[in-house]
Parts: sequence; C-alpha cells; structure tokens
Amino acid sequence: MAVPPIAERYELLEDALELLPLMWGPGAPAYEGRRIGTIKATCYPRPVQERIPILVGGSGPERTLRLVARHNDACNLFGEPDRIRDLVHVLHRHCEEEERDPADIRVTQLSDVLVVADPADLSSRIEELRGTSTAEQFTELATAGVVDHQVERFGALHDSGVDEVMVRLHDVGHPDSLETFAAVIAEFA
Repeated sequence: MAVPPIAERYELLEDALELLPLMWGPGAPAYEGRRIGTIKATCYPRPVQERIPILVGGSGPERTLRLVARHNDACNLFGEPDRIRDLVHVLHRHCEEEERDPADIRVTQLSDVLVVADPADLSSRIEELRGTSTAEQFTELATAGVVDHQVERFGALHDSGVDEVMVRLHDVGHPDSLETFAAVIAEFA
C-alpha cells in the first residue's frame, strides 16, 4: 500500500481528530468527513473519563499547528527554545483565528537528553554512547550536558512556552542515569 500524498494525510488526520471524540462520546452519531465517514461513530468499551485529551506531535507551522488550534488539547513541538518560541507564537495566531483560548492547549516538547553530574564524566559517557556519530554530533543529538546546563535548557524551554517536557534519556541503562536526572527535576519541583 502506497503512502498517500501529504495533503490527503492531513485530511485523514483532521477527520480522525473530529471522529475520535464522537466515537468516545455518548450515542452513535453519523460522521462524514473529507476522507472518512461512518453511519455510527461508536467505540466499545467507552472510555472511563468524559473527555480524552488528544495530543498531536509536529511542528508544521501552517497545517499541523492550525489543526492543533482547531481540534486539540495539546501539541508536541520539536526543537530548542528559540524555535519553540516561534512555533508557540504561530499556534497562538491560529488560536485567535479559530476563536480559541491558547491557554486551553498544552505545549509539550520531546527532549533527548544525556545528563551527567560531574563535567569530567561527560566526555567518557559520550564516547561510550556515540556509536558511529562523532562526539560533536552525538553531543548535539543527545543534548548532552551537566545538571546545571540541563536546568538552564529546561528553564529556557519553559520560558519559550513549553508546559511539559517528555524526556528520553540516552543512558537510561547507566546505574546513575535516573538519579542524576532527578537532580534536574528537583530544580523545577
């Protein structure tokens, strides 16, 4: 099966964003979208909560963020603070056009992270994990740094409009990985 063109994929996504709340809600209403239609929008078993929040990941400023402003409870943006700040401004503009309060949409960011407590350990941890990447490439890819660097970075993400960060630790199997990252979390508790 061939992947549909991007315009068709966006139509399918918007249909899904409209259809899922109908399926999860009361009754079995009919739905006719751009690409998807059903005479009974049902889902069994029904969710326990009244409303299931929907998060869409993507940083497309025109299509994706417009869909978020129109339909979603949250978005997951990609990039560092300056890029995120620009995307949040675009999201707010789309919210204004959709007559929606931007405060109703949580902004999240997925961060790849390598954090060490002792700066002397950073180079050896990078060498241990970098695989075929150069040390410089891996440092950027893994957002490698010490606790203070990560605290500063997550603070900048917050200041750029991020409400919540999801973290992927590059060294999660290392004995002190979670404990070291806990020091970053403690700064925001």
